[in-house]
Amino acid sequence: MPKHDFLTPKAIANRQKSIGLQKLRWYCQMCQKQCRDENGFKCHTSSEGHLRQMRVFAENPNSVLDEFSREFERGYLEILSHRHGTKRVKANTVYQEYIGDKHHIHMNATRWTSLTGFCMHLGREGKAVVDETEKGWFIEYIDRDPKMLARQLQAEQRKKYELDEEERHKQEIAAQILAAEQRLGESSDAPVDNSLVRPVDQEKVALSLHMEGGHSLLKKRALKSVFAVDDEDEEEQPKKISSGVPRFIPPSSHTAASFSSTAAATSIKAKPEAQPQPNNHHTSSSSSGNSGGWLQKDIWVKVVSESVHGGRLFRQKGVVRRLLGEQEAEVEVGSECFPVRQSDLETVIPKVGNTVLILGGRHRGLKGELLRVNVEDFNCDVRLQNGKEVAGLEYEDVSKLECS
Repeated sequence: MPKHDFLTPKAIANRQKSIGLQKLRWYCQMCQKQCRDENGFKCHTSSEGHLRQMRVFAENPNSVLDEFSREFERGYLEILSHRHGTKRVKANTVYQEYIGDKHHIHMNATRWTSLTGFCMHLGREGKAVVDETEKGWFIEYIDRDPKMLARQLQAEQRKKYELDEEERHKQEIAAQILAAEQRLGESSDAPVDNSLVRPVDQEKVALSLHMEGGHSLLKKRALKSVFAVDDEDEEEQPKKISSGVPRFIPPSSHTAASFSSTAAATSIKAKPEAQPQPNNHHTSSSSSGNSGGWLQKDIWVKVVSESVHGGRLFRQKGVVRRLLGEQEAEVEVGSECFPVRQSDLETVIPKVGNTVLILGGRHRGLKGELLRVNVEDFNCDVRLQNGKEVAGLEYEDVSKLECS
């Protein structure tokens, strides 16, 4: 009986019925043919083409099973690596995705009788990490691609470099803390002048803030009381001093009170001293000699604050493209430019031999070649373009140039 034409209703109905997966018991792997019912499968097994394929299988059954096993393993690992990568996933989930293809290699045509045996085979061959739990077998793909291994090695090296740089930053902070403690100890050991400290047993001084005659009268009274002396002591003191300036006479008991009260009154008129402005970590170095910003164009900087643009620029390096002021600049990170404050940046120390720019001190603005980095002293040595060598430059006073 001839086959129906492609566009006949019977052919179209047969194609619609064959859409999707059918029963595995009516599938012939040798002929790769899916039958819809038991009668169709029986007719197929008695056909000439099926008998010819069975004679081929009977001649060398092991090679046919090995070929089907290799194709099954290749397809299973391909889905595992492409869809799940190196994530830990349930083995049955990957198997359900694999048999979604209508023309896949069925497991009953391979040398494995169950999915458990196949998972144990992958574990023995080292192609995947498998483990059995209460929920079933879980599998994790082991990627041995040379490109992937190179990327992993590069990522590990980058992480190690970041850890080394963070450790160096911690050592630098510890050294600064130790130096500050030493300076604080030296200042506490210095002698203190207690000549103007009032004894505890002395009577209290009463102050009257009622001023007559304005500030000029108060100033005259203050000066008069400071340089006032008794009549008896005036005869004993020399009337002139070689310098032409009146000598300060230590006050007696009654003039000490007037001196204290007058000094307190004059201190009311004194303006409070300007509070020191907080500086960033760069200008804190005494060797920089730079009261303004240290940012310069075309230097490499590193973002050290997690608050910059939501933290996505943290520990990223970039080049200063434009100065927006003494304390702010436009930094190019990757292919984008971002405005960043100076307090959120730090300098970048390149490898020995690269070109750097000096940002502080009397050599500010000069270019040079980095000779050596003194890790223990937290400074470096630079050879200027005129051949002069400058030693002991702090990390904050040197940064890498874009041209290096």
